[in-house]
Amino acid sequence: MKDVFSIDELVFIRNTKHGNIIMIENGRVQHLEHPMFADPEAIIYWEKINRQVFLIHKDVIYTVSYTNNKISLRKLMNYKNFRNYQFYSMYYDRDYKILYLGSLTRGLLVLKQLIFYAVKNNISSEPPTFTSLLPYTRSSVLTPEGVVFDSSRILKRIRFDSKNFPNSMLYDNRGNLICFKDSTLRIYPPSIYRPILRHVFRFYIFNVLRAGDFYFLNAFHNNQYVLMEFADHTYSKVKRKFITRQVVECIQRCDPYSYVAGCADGLYVLDVRHLTFKKISHIPVKNICRTRDGNLWAMSFANGFYLIKNKKLIRMPMDRDNNLSTPHDLQEDRRGFLWISTNNGLYRIHRKILLEYSDTTSHINKEVHYYRYSKKDGFNTNEFNGAGNLALQLLPTVSLHFLRWTAWSFSAPNLYLRYFHIQEVFLQSD
Repeated sequence: MKDVFSIDELVFIRNTKHGNIIMIENGRVQHLEHPMFADPEAIIYWEKINRQVFLIHKDVIYTVSYTNNKISLRKLMNYKNFRNYQFYSMYYDRDYKILYLGSLTRGLLVLKQLIFYAVKNNISSEPPTFTSLLPYTRSSVLTPEGVVFDSSRILKRIRFDSKNFPNSMLYDNRGNLICFKDSTLRIYPPSIYRPILRHVFRFYIFNVLRAGDFYFLNAFHNNQYVLMEFADHTYSKVKRKFITRQVVECIQRCDPYSYVAGCADGLYVLDVRHLTFKKISHIPVKNICRTRDGNLWAMSFANGFYLIKNKKLIRMPMDRDNNLSTPHDLQEDRRGFLWISTNNGLYRIHRKILLEYSDTTSHINKEVHYYRYSKKDGFNTNEFNGAGNLALQLLPTVSLHFLRWTAWSFSAPNLYLRYFHIQEVFLQSD
């Protein structure tokens, strides 16, 4: 009976000879397909008492379900050399995300499901240097080196026609990929990795930037730093030039007539009417992130993160260990939670809590609590990579992808964990 299991009132029989699954429902027979079930090495565990079905394939444990007329698998965790141990019972607690394994030789094992998974770059033996990410599909991301990976593995390596600068790349509004190195800017069409446009400038390019439908190039020209705004995504015609004191790390539009720009020596406002570049804060800013409500958040180099409001910085509260003093990137998920990567862990908090904090006239007695994710949640290290733009991506499949210094990536397939925000607590004693 090793190939038979039941889900609700349905009976399933795995047919490894023909590589399909026979499903019996009210006397009617259907044939289903799933590649993992076709592998005779895959192990099926059907727990009749708790009505749970598991599949173990290449040391990966999955839960099995039947939805929308399809057999579906959901990864729980890896267990090395699973076949070598005599496991006779399994139970998965969905509420606490704990898997219980019963063995004649090892007794009862209690395994907590990791929230995050590591994906090792095993394509290239060269030390990886990329420090930015872009979405590639709805469930995968792309690095400047051409490495494409999803939440479980490296998918492929794209061979670009030339090496790209590792810290910056972006898409234009038509889905073309914009990369650069030294004085050459390349624009690649979707899925084709020979550039349709190549611009060779007479100056060194420090950065390519985009703010909505507006495109910028930061360069060193005629012994001064220049930020050039271009007329369109082709980077063919310069629309405006701003003389800057520093390399512009990031830029976002704050109103129809101005931008905010982050530099290593502070935060600036660019006025497009007067072509001015005015410093409004001496706090070094390496990244400016926009949330869905339109608010802008500034990530400093070593002094925390800030809400930009009325062209002023409102400092957000620190965590108890001050790890948020070195934030790298901030992304918002579809439920309004903000994910902030740092030099020591990943932090999560609801946007509403920080906005309430920013509206309080006095922050002295206002406590804010963050969730922190670290190595115990599945990371290989607590140190994230923050030199690039962007170092964190939230994909439509509700999956987070990150970069860290050793160039491993991490993903979180289940973001929406329980989050308790208690405004007041009343205790009654006898």
